Parts: sequence; structure tokens; C-alpha cells
Amino acid sequence: MFPRSVKTTMQGHNPATPPLGAQAKSLRESRILVFERSSADGQSMLALLQGADYANAQGCSDPHAAADIYAQQPVHLVLLELDDVDGLQVLERLKAATPADDYLSVLVVTGNVDRELRLRALQAGAGDVLTKPFDREELLYRVRNLLRTHVLHARLAEQIALDRQTEARLRDSEERFKLAMRAADEGIWDWNIRTGSVFMSPRWKALLGYRDDELPSTLEAWTSRVHPEDLSQAMADLEAYMDGNLSTYDKSIRVRHRDGDYRWIKNRWMAVRDESGLAARIVGTADDITEDVHLRDELEHARQRAEMANRAKSEFLANMSHEIRTPLTAIIGFAEAGMDQTQQSSAERSEGLRAIIDNGRHLRSLIDDILDISKIEADRLEIEAVTVNLVDMISSCHSGVRAPADAKGLVFEVHLMPPLPRTIETDPTRLKQILYNLCNNAVKFTEKGSVRLIVSCDPPLEHLVFTVVDQGIGMTPEQLERVFEPFVQADTSTTRQFGGTGLGLSISRRLAQRLGGEIEVVSEPGVGSVFVLTTATGPLPEDNLVRDPGALAPEPCQATSSTEIPSVSGHILLAEDNPYNQKLIGMYTRKTGAEVTVVENGEQAVEEALCGNYDLILMDLQMPVMGGLEAVEMLRQTLYEGPIVALTAHSMIGDREKVLNAGCTDFLTKPVDWQALFKVIAQYLPVASERRSASDDAADDDALRVLVVRFVNQLPSTLQDVIGAADAGDWDTVRSLAHQLKGVAGGLGFPQLTDLGAEIERAVMQGADTATVHTLLETLKTTCEQVAREFHAASGGG
Repeated sequence: MFPRSVKTTMQGHNPATPPLGAQAKSLRESRILVFERSSADGQSMLALLQGADYANAQGCSDPHAAADIYAQQPVHLVLLELDDVDGLQVLERLKAATPADDYLSVLVVTGNVDRELRLRALQAGAGDVLTKPFDREELLYRVRNLLRTHVLHARLAEQIALDRQTEARLRDSEERFKLAMRAADEGIWDWNIRTGSVFMSPRWKALLGYRDDELPSTLEAWTSRVHPEDLSQAMADLEAYMDGNLSTYDKSIRVRHRDGDYRWIKNRWMAVRDESGLAARIVGTADDITEDVHLRDELEHARQRAEMANRAKSEFLANMSHEIRTPLTAIIGFAEAGMDQTQQSSAERSEGLRAIIDNGRHLRSLIDDILDISKIEADRLEIEAVTVNLVDMISSCHSGVRAPADAKGLVFEVHLMPPLPRTIETDPTRLKQILYNLCNNAVKFTEKGSVRLIVSCDPPLEHLVFTVVDQGIGMTPEQLERVFEPFVQADTSTTRQFGGTGLGLSISRRLAQRLGGEIEVVSEPGVGSVFVLTTATGPLPEDNLVRDPGALAPEPCQATSSTEIPSVSGHILLAEDNPYNQKLIGMYTRKTGAEVTVVENGEQAVEEALCGNYDLILMDLQMPVMGGLEAVEMLRQTLYEGPIVALTAHSMIGDREKVLNAGCTDFLTKPVDWQALFKVIAQYLPVASERRSASDDAADDDALRVLVVRFVNQLPSTLQDVIGAADAGDWDTVRSLAHQLKGVAGGLGFPQLTDLGAEIERAVMQGADTATVHTLLETLKTTCEQVAREFHAASGGG
């Protein structure tokens, strides 16, 4: 049995208690038995049920005790671990102890992937199967659905009993029933099996388009009009119903109408039996449900369309990396240029650093925007209005787009057409996102010539106008009609040739509308395209308008200070299984002056947190032995109140809500944004009286270089492990190694490996075919070799 600290004792149970449908006031009062060999798993499931207000839950890990509990008191749902034959025997014993008229809902929870064992469980009467590790919300939904099934079964049993009483009353009042049926204007028929006479009400004949005198009341009048594909089964059902082998009949078949079309008719039969149980007559009702059936082909079509939309979104997520490579190109390009200090002036290096920071911040916000696409579609995305320096924002956009334009040999020009406002009231993140998308699209689809961004203003309307003109491939009128549809590009050849997600223009137009403007486009194939973005500026007083073109030049770039590191004191517990992340996150954490203790799994984190005195816990979510979420839940169950911040390489919609619901205080993604990490540390740890010495910082820098060198030198071994696992069909290992690469590489300065790790992990999780995964692995191999060559060349071959 589970420990009493977790177990909820069920009192006052009586084996003769009525079924749930007659007694329980709500599903939350249902009696649930959790059979789980693992005490930890059982505690977790019990805690989850209790947290969802299922108070009458009891745990058990002894198979004999489980059967005894069920025999002594009614149970409405069993959560049964089924990882071996013992679990199957428990299931069979529980079902054997269930009366024939009762119904026991069983949810099998198993980590066993053996198909035969799962089939045996379903054959033995399990109502549902859930695979470990399971999603908490999914478990609660399945529990709820099975309990509802239990309720419906109880109600059905009551209805069957009522039907039996009705049959008895029908036998007692057969003649009165016959008279009442003849007088009723409904789709009713009555077949007296002993005499062979058949009565069909006028309403029944009207369903098929006939008057009462136009259709004979015979069995043949019905059978001759049933669709040939449905007739044989209908006759077999009728015979089985007469013989008592079919307890009820409630089915829909196609019957030919007078106009020649077939209508869907829902038939319900009831047999009136004599004292020996033989059917003396059969009474039936008929309803025309053709419209309902048609509404269901329509619903099916809607479901198929929804699935197509989901597939399109999945393809979008798989190709997301292409959408964010433009700012990455600018970051890498300016960083590489900055390494050659002999060819750059101080002003050029400062401009390059500004471009790196601006593009990095934009990249982060762009990823957040893409992950929040559901909010945009639901019109729930919040838009802020702040004061923005127009020229600085345009200069930032110019720096981000110039790098890819230069790489293609294109001229990218910005023309400022006065009068223009010095400042505007808008959402700078959203406006820059739109400008980046329009300008980068123009560069992407232009092979030679130029791309121009023309900025003008309409003061009376308080509108800014951004016009992006390219000399690219252009679009046909048919392509223009689809260009703003989500997840769609001009055509499939465009996707193959130029890449991209097909989402940017759709997002941009919706954002433009939220900013008080619109996007319009004109285009001609082979000539180019012109995109015109209008956006609201807010009030434009005369003293805010600049009419002198010379006054619109951007201010000289100033060197941006490095990331500010807080100075704190205190103790941090880092739970992380990857040795690179242990060292890397630990090193950056120690830069703040905090003391760091590292553990490598959730079980150790729980023990250390309960024994030590920590100001903050940094908890990785995916670890061996015990995962981070499970560790957090266990700590919160022990009333641990300290701050716990989740670290994870997963950053999809809903992940934040999942970790917060589990008890985490905050959420950080990998690769870790060090500024975000420093902000969290400064929030929860006290300020230190003294800062770390320069020698400590230098030692950390040396340690980081050693860590990077070790990572690069081990890339061949890592690559060999991944490819070897794929060749052996060990997809769990492939996914795990790709997940580790995704979480480590970016933090060490190799975002291209992070992207590939994410793509490989996603492909495996989505069940992609082997050829697709091996293609990604070939790309990973090429990229690893390129990273190693460039790194050793930059470090002098060291």
C-alpha cells in the first residue's frame, strides 16, 4: 500500500451501495483505486487526482490487496499499472468479481510498449490505455471520460429495467396500444408475427413520399425499398432480434423514397414477447435523419480540413529555422567581421556590435511571436504603444537587412522623405517585425538589382507609409490572391526554391491592422513587387515633424556596454544532467557571486533541496531517474516554498503553463538567455556587499574556452553516437542525443547545431520516415565538420 501521507482513506463504503449514476452527486465523488507497483508513480497519480478534487481515491501496490479492496467496496474506476503479467492477472480478477449487470471502468497505465500485452489488456476488458510517461492533463481527461462512461452505463441499466417494465405493461394492454398506435400520426409500424399482419402508420408512409392508400401495409413494401447494401444486415438483425440474440435495435439504414433518392431512416424496434419469451409482435418507429447524416459528412469534411490545417502548421514548425536565419546571418556576419580588428575602424566595430545586439534581440522576440501565433489567430495578442525614435528604428532595420543583401550582391537603400516625425507612438517590436519581414522577403525574392525602403508620412491622417520596392520575381494575379493566407507561399515551387514558412506575410498583415494600418501589394511577374505598409503614428504636433532632410541622419553609434552582471550572495541548486550545461550554467551563475551546488537528476534535487538551505533552484525538466516536473511536484507536496525556475530546451505553446501548474516559479528556455538568467538570480538572491574579482572572471573565461574546445573536439564522437543509434533503429536514443545537442550547442556559441538538433528531435517525435531522419543526420554531419574546421582555423589550429 502507499504511505499514509499520500493515501486518501475511503470511509463508509458499503458493497451494496447503489451505482454511481444513482448515488454520486458529481464525478468528483467517484471512488478510484490506483494500482501501481512503483510507490513514486502511485504517489504522483494520487496527488494528481487529489489536486483535481477526486477525494475518494485509494492507492494499492499489492495485487491481492487490490482485488480484496474491490470485493469489499464498490469502485467506479481503476487506474491499473500493466507492465507485466501480474497486472494483467489483477485486471482479470477485478473483471471476474464484477457482476454481469455492473460496469467497471479500467484505465491501464503502462510503460510497456509490447503490443501483445496491450491487446490482452483490452481483450480482458480495459476501457482505455495510457502510455507512460503521460501528460497530466491527458490523464485527467481520460479519467473524466471513463467515469462518464460509468455513469452512462448505470443510466442505461436503469433504462433497460424500465424498458422491461414497459414490455410487461404492453403485454397487459396490447389492444389499447394497437388502437392508440393506429390513431397516432407518427412513423410507426406494427408486425404481428403470428398472424402476419402489418400496420404502417400514415406518417411512416409519408416519410417515403406516399399517401396512406398508395403504399400497401406489407413486410415486402419495406424490404423492397431498403438499399441493397443495407438489406442483408437489416434482415439478419431482425432475425437475431426475434430470437432474443439481439437485445435492442437502434440503427439507421437507407430506404428508397418515392422520388428515387434514398433517405436515411433511423429505426427503433421493440419486441412484445409471450410468456415463453418468443416474439409475438415487433413494434417499431422510424425517423428521417437524412439532414443529420448530411450534417455529419459536412462535419467530417470540416475535421479533414482541420487536420490539413494542423499538418500545415506542423510543416511550418519543421521549417521555422529558415524564417529566423536572416537575423542570425546578420549576427554571425558582424561577429566574424569584428574578429578582424585590422580591417575595421572603431566606429565600424561599434556599428557592428549594435547590429549584433539589435538582431539578437529581434531574433528572440521573433521566436516569441512565432510561438504565440495562436494568440494572433485568436486576436488576443497584446499591443503596446510607446514612444519610438523613428530614425533609430529604421537604422536598426537597415543594419539587419543589409547583411543578407550584401551577401547576394544587392543594393539595399533607405530613402527618408520629409516631413517625418522624430518620434511615433507604436509597438516597436511589432513594427520592426513587419519591416524585417517585408524587406527580407524583398531580398529573398530578388536575384539582382536593388531593394528600396521609402519612408514617408501623411500628417493629417497621422499615418506613416513604408514602401518596399524590389526588382524580384514578382507574382501573378492568382498568386497575389493567396499571398496573405497563413502557411501559404505563392506556390510550391517558391517554397522549394526559396524556403520560408509562408506565415510571415499573414502575421505582418494582422499586426499592421492591429497597429492601425494595412498592407497592400502590387506586383508583376518578372518585374518585381511593391509592398505598402501604413501604420498609425499617434498625435503629430508641428514641433515633432522634421522637414530638413539633413536633420534625419541617425545619431553616431555608441559602443554598447556588455551584459550587466548582478552582484549577489547566496546559494543556488542547479539540477542538470548534461555535463556541458552543468559547467556552462554553473560558470555563468557563479559570475554573480552566488555559490552553486550541482546535482544530475530530479531525485538528487529533491533530497538536496530538503536537506540544504538554497535561495534558488534551477531545475532542468528532462533528466534521468526522475524528471524535473516530477521533482517539482514532489517538492511542492512536501510544502517546499522556495523559488524553483524551470530550464528546458522545449519552448512550445503551453510549456510555460505546464511548468507553472506543476509548481515552478518561473521558466527559462535553452539555450539560456544569460541576461534573463541574471535577472532571475537578481530577483531571488540578496545583493552582495562586494563584487567578484577580475581574476575570478578571467578564470571563468579560461574555463569557458576549455569547455568550447572540449565540445568541438567531441563532436565526431557525438555524431557517431547519433548515427549509430539511427542505424540500429534506436530512435529514443537519437531523440535524446538530439535534445542534448539542442540544449548545449547554442549556449556554447553554435546556434546552427541547436537548430539541427531541434529538427532531428522533432522529426523523430513526429514519426518521420527513416529517409527524412537520415537526410537530417547527413546535414548534421556536414555542419559538424564545418564547425570544427572554422573553429580550429579561428583558434590557429589549436
